[in-house]
Amino acid sequence: MALEPVPLTWLESLACESIHLWDDLKKAFIDNFQGSLHRVATRHALSMCKQEQGETIRSYVKRFFDTRASILNVTDDDVIDYFQSGITVQFLYRDFGRNRPKMVVDL
Repeated sequence: MALEPVPLTWLESLACESIHLWDDLKKAFIDNFQGSLHRVATRHALSMCKQEQGETIRSYVKRFFDTRASILNVTDDDVIDYFQSGITVQFLYRDFGRNRPKMVVDL
């Protein structure tokens, strides 16, 4: 079996002894690549990902996580901060701040 460069890099970047069961690997993979387009991006690209005028939150979420999936070594706190700062609809931004998730998987 061969992996594309982005998932292979992600797999090789997993911390030693962090995966003990197949279900651990499956969950980690899905959490990281859910909705991914597998393109190379930087943390800056993630920080610049903003909800566009008239864009639905669903569309923004998909686009944000497509970008996130190809970035290695970004903390959950940073991902959550970038996500919130990209929300342009004021009531959604405030609601997100009140109900801020602790982990990316909770987004």
